Amino acid sequence: MPSNSVQLEMIVRPSAAASIRPAYPTALLATVATVENAKTWGSSGNSIFDLRAHAASTIKPAKWPESDRMYDEVKVKSKDDPEVFISTEVMTQFRSIDPQTGRVGFTQKFPPPAASADVEITSRNNTRTSNLK
Repeated sequence: MPSNSVQLEMIVRPSAAASIRPAYPTALLATVATVENAKTWGSSGNSIFDLRAHAASTIKPAKWPESDRMYDEVKVKSKDDPEVFISTEVMTQFRSIDPQTGRVGFTQKFPPPAASADVEITSRNNTRTSNLK
C-alpha cells in the first residue's frame, strides 16, 4: 500500500436504549350514582341521549293567491339630511281569491302608516290588482 493512504477502523458496540414505550393505561371504573326518583333514559346500549336533528321544508304554492291589495305610498326622510329619502309602499289591505270558486277568499287589513316629522304620506288607498282574476 502506498504510504499516503488512511486506514479506518470500525468499532461496533452494543447499544443500550431506554424503554420509551408508556405503560398500559389503567382503566378508570365509573361508579353509578344512585339518585332517588331519577328519570332514566336510554336502553340496553347505555345511551343516555341520542340527539339527532333534521329539518326540511317545502314551499308550496299559496292556497289563497292574492287578488288585490291596497297600499299607501310613503316617503321616509333621513334624519341627517332631509333631502335624502326613500319612497316605499305600505300595504294596508290584502285580499285573496279562492282558487276553486274564483271568489274572494279572505281579507286582511293592516293599520295605515302614521305621518311624522320623518315620514310623509304621499298618497293613500292605492289599489293594485293581480292578474289571477
